[in-house]
Order: sequence, then C-alpha cells, then structure tokens
Amino acid sequence: MMWTTQPFILLLCLRVEDGQAFGRTVSINIHSPTISSTALGISKQLAQKIDEYYYYQEHKKEVDEKAQQRILQYLDPHLPMGLDAVDLTVAALTPTQRVRDTKLVMKNPKSYCQDRCLATGFCDIFEDVFEFSQEEARQFCSECIISDEEDHLCDVPEGSVHEYYNKLLEENRKKGFRL
Repeated sequence: MMWTTQPFILLLCLRVEDGQAFGRTVSINIHSPTISSTALGISKQLAQKIDEYYYYQEHKKEVDEKAQQRILQYLDPHLPMGLDAVDLTVAALTPTQRVRDTKLVMKNPKSYCQDRCLATGFCDIFEDVFEFSQEEARQFCSECIISDEEDHLCDVPEGSVHEYYNKLLEENRKKGFRL
C-alpha cells in the first residue's frame, strides 16, 4: 500500500482493495473531465474556503495582526490639537426637550430627578427655575429619590415652575416653534 500526503487517496485505495477482496473489481475515475469538483466531491470554491479557514486556524495571530494594521492605516492616531470635551450646556437641549422636561417637573418631580437629572446629568430645569448650581440640583434630586412620600422633599413650588413654563412657551413662540 502506498502512503500519500492526501488521506482521501488512501481511503480510495483501501476501498478498491476491499472491493477486490470480495471478488469484485471496483474502478474509480478520479480525473473525470466532466466533473468540476475535487476528489472529495465538493466544489472548488468550497475547497478554497476550507483551505482559507485552515490557514487562518494555523496562522491566526499573523492574520489578525495584518487585519489590525489594515484597519489602523485608515484611522488617524492623533486627536486634533485644541479638542475640548463636549460642552453639555443649556444650549445643547432643544426647545422641545426643555418643554418636555418642564412638564415632567410640574407633573412628577421625582420622575424628573430619577430619569433626567441623576441618570443623564441634565438638571437644567432646576438650575434655571430655582437658580441651583449643578451640584445643588443633583443634591436636591438625590434627597428627593431617597425620601419617602411623607417627607415631601420632592415638593417644588408650583408657581415658579408654571411661570418658567409659560415664559419658555412664549420664547419658543417668538422664535417660531410650535410646541
């Protein structure tokens, strides 16, 4: 029996010998011009994909390093000079967001504290209406969230919030916004 580097040929040789042992002659035509596939019976494209995958498994580190280098060549490794952090000031909120937040403060200040002020850091309504600093607004909201319903720490004077809301609506109408 002849040993080759391709295991499927060995398998074919064993089958032929087994077939001859039972008194039958088996003939296999591997090099058929009408079939465009490998001896395993798979297409050339699939065989190529299997070879590529096998190569990747054997040389994974090298392939990953080359892919990383290709990606990095398109990225700028340096930040532009003078780049500041994103400025999240009051001007960053749209008029619609400010009106929505003000309505939420009037309806449920605890929900505003939890969903907007403490979760995202936007405490603008409290900062504008009550002239709190950002730290004071967060402190107020922290106490509001922790408090029980009986403590009334979340109570805000309705007149000041309603006045701010009406002023905000008037400013937006002058600018042409329909809210």
